[in-house]
Amino acid sequence: MKIKIDPEFRDLIPPLSEVELKQLHDNISFNGCLTPLVVWKEEGILLDGHNRYAFCKECDYEYDVKELKFPSREQAKDWIILNQLGRRNVSPDVAADLRGRLYINRKKANGDRGPQKLDQNEPAFSTAEIVARETGVSAATIKRDAAYAEACDKLGITIAAIATGKEKRSRKEIIATAFPEKAKPKKTKAPEPEPITDDDDDVECLVVDETGNAPKDDQWEILFDYFKTLPTEQQQLLCTAIKTYLEK
Repeated sequence: MKIKIDPEFRDLIPPLSEVELKQLHDNISFNGCLTPLVVWKEEGILLDGHNRYAFCKECDYEYDVKELKFPSREQAKDWIILNQLGRRNVSPDVAADLRGRLYINRKKANGDRGPQKLDQNEPAFSTAEIVARETGVSAATIKRDAAYAEACDKLGITIAAIATGKEKRSRKEIIATAFPEKAKPKKTKAPEPEPITDDDDDVECLVVDETGNAPKDDQWEILFDYFKTLPTEQQQLLCTAIKTYLEK
């Protein structure tokens, strides 16, 4: 049987570390290739066992093949992703990327069909809810993971770069870099208004001038503009102060 390597399928699988790869090679050398390679039957494409296959071909070792049927390429990709998520050595960032890709694949496959039923007796679920159930996280997490996976694709960040630690940025930083329009602006604290004191010359000169006369029309306009900029509490205090001053 001729086995084909699909680069997109291969790149969905996090690479082994040097220690893990050496241990795999030692195990195959001593015990043979005990775990079968998994191949997409209809297309002859390798779905799982890329490192085993490469080492067995290099050393001319025998190996077994398990064939799985899938009606579409997207479903074959889904199997690869779920198979990788079931492994213990997957890092949180790689898992987030894979879950996001699984959601994107499902959305693409489902199109505009809307919520679906997993069982005849159960209510309909959204794609995010279905993927969340399969992967053991919340639907909100799945949607964040999808944004992360899309950002990685846009920036050319591979699963290998995430798995090996070559990509140092956090998920939030990667999303913000890829989609700056979605980044939430930082909230800035409004400056505290300056308190009004009895010796505030600007206010006092608008109430009465040096001769004790009332302000002119243009002065009232300035006073009113100043008054509008104040918080309600300070407006009330100022009104009380002016009223008391004028009644003297």
